[in-house]
Amino acid sequence: MDLHFCRICQASIPQADLDSGQVTWAQGQAVCLACVPPSTRTAGRGGRRSVAALLIITLVGGLVGGAGYAGLRQWSAQWEVLDRRIAVIETDASGAFVLLAEQAATLEELAATGRQSRAAVDQASASLEGVRAEIDHLRTALEEDLEPLQLLVPLHRRMEAAESSMRSMEESLARSTEVVRGLQESVGWMGETLPATMESVQSGRPRAQATPSEEPDATVAGALRRLASEDPGVRWNAVIDVERTGDARLASHLIPLLKDEDEFVRHNAAHALGSFQAQAAVASLVDALEDESGFVRDSVLTALRKVTGQQFGMDPYAQGRDRDRSVAKWKAWLDQNRGSTGTAAGV
Repeated sequence: MDLHFCRICQASIPQADLDSGQVTWAQGQAVCLACVPPSTRTAGRGGRRSVAALLIITLVGGLVGGAGYAGLRQWSAQWEVLDRRIAVIETDASGAFVLLAEQAATLEELAATGRQSRAAVDQASASLEGVRAEIDHLRTALEEDLEPLQLLVPLHRRMEAAESSMRSMEESLARSTEVVRGLQESVGWMGETLPATMESVQSGRPRAQATPSEEPDATVAGALRRLASEDPGVRWNAVIDVERTGDARLASHLIPLLKDEDEFVRHNAAHALGSFQAQAAVASLVDALEDESGFVRDSVLTALRKVTGQQFGMDPYAQGRDRDRSVAKWKAWLDQNRGSTGTAAGV
């Protein structure tokens, strides 16, 4: 006795079902009666023979007074052809049902996966809503505490500007992968150079840096070319690479990036110009104090303080007239100290 298992449910098929011929076969594998609806089951040979017998009896009755034995043989041959066609159709229908059942099972699995993904998204959304509620609660508490403390009003304004920056960052998530990759490269570079830096600090010896007489190598030239890339992530990394050189002569390549369309590139450009203490960039940095992003204005203000030593008490996250008054102070100072070369005198 051979063992056969259902192609769909993998259950063992009784020998009686196999012997009766009621089991459906698809691509050489049996399908049990439970997995095949009655309307699609293959009829046994006995069923077809009974139908054939009824038809033959009917034909014989009609032929006795008609064409006789020759006509009966002709009708019998036609019936055998018809019987074979019916068998082929039944087999194809059974196979098609099995394939449909398998596809239905696959679709059910995909639907289950989709439901799980949706549940995960809903859970994450619920967590985000909880965080936002907590932020609202903290903001309300801070507003109550800040009411008698006028000196802390700028902090409240910074919080509002930070929320605006957060919304901008959410819109920039499509570029976050490149930014993270750049950070990873930066961390790797810092890990390579940190031991040498610590050794220099401990021994009291200054760390070797590029001198103005040294010409930019191929790596620096590549970074300068990438400053013009159409990809903001590539430009962002290129600014970091230029800043790492410590060569203030390269500042002129970074000044145009203060007007870059990407706020992260503008932020890094301002940071690098401050690191270079680029005197030629003072006028452009003062103009950048009117940048639409508080995140960028903060970096620009820090750079100006490094290069000029001036303060003017500006809050980079201030809005409206407060920010306009601070920018006006910087511009007035720039006009008073502007030299004949177009840069601030002594800057």
